Amino acid sequence: MTRTEKIETEMIGISENGMTQKNLTMDCRLCGQITSTQDWGGAECMACGSVSTVLVPSNETLSAFYNQFNQSYVGGGTSEGKNLKRYSRQYLKIINRYINKGSLIDVGSSTNPFPNDAQTAGFQVTALDYIKPKDISPLVKFVQGSIDDDNIDHEIKQRFDVVTAWAVAEHLPRPLVSAKIMANLCQSGGYIFLSTPEIGTFLTDHSIGRSGWFYPPEHLNLLSPVAISQIFQAHGCELVKWGRLELSPLRYFLRYGIGVAETGIGYSLKLIMPKNWEMLRHTKTHKFAGITYFVIKKH
Repeated sequence: MTRTEKIETEMIGISENGMTQKNLTMDCRLCGQITSTQDWGGAECMACGSVSTVLVPSNETLSAFYNQFNQSYVGGGTSEGKNLKRYSRQYLKIINRYINKGSLIDVGSSTNPFPNDAQTAGFQVTALDYIKPKDISPLVKFVQGSIDDDNIDHEIKQRFDVVTAWAVAEHLPRPLVSAKIMANLCQSGGYIFLSTPEIGTFLTDHSIGRSGWFYPPEHLNLLSPVAISQIFQAHGCELVKWGRLELSPLRYFLRYGIGVAETGIGYSLKLIMPKNWEMLRHTKTHKFAGITYFVIKKH
């Protein structure tokens, strides 16, 4: 039994309120280094900057959760789904910098219009998810399943020029397995594109409070640039670029203005009163909520 499995066994019966015991140790689910659990349900790794969930929901629990989630989620609060369409256009812009035709599989599509938009843009598109999106185009091939399933790449029996997982990595219960499968689905010379909440950067490492992006059972693990690079490199892939994703310069200014302000205060407190900073780190969440994207090439 690994250290992480031991922690999960000890947590059984304690997780009904979403809390766990503090200062037990477990292996980071991304880099494998020893890290400490916190009573907010996760473990923040000092080695790679990622956040791992202590308790991993079963596939049955996740399938039921996303069945309900997909029926009610419109994306973007009062925008009523308009932001999903805007993000979809941003995703295509990122992809087209590297490739503009070929086969593409979108992982965890949910209610995102991206599969339909990618098909319209000229890609031959497959969508993979727990639940078939109700508005998916009949021209898009749908495969029911999970990128967390060890056998899904063998069932699909195809390799793609492009693998995309937009706002998906944070939902994955077994990110190492999912990274391996995404790499297997991508053919040599192809690309994997991801977007995920920002973690493991200067703005998140020194801010007052932890990231508000971590909230199981929806967001289970937060992946830093260091972790993304490591887990895909193990499967013959190279991280060629990562950056911050936003819909407009104004939204970027507002979002990252908050991040810079919180980090400035937090970094100062960390230098002057480190114990107070550490206490706030685990009892508060910061308002900054950045989004990063990653471009990964399969050798």
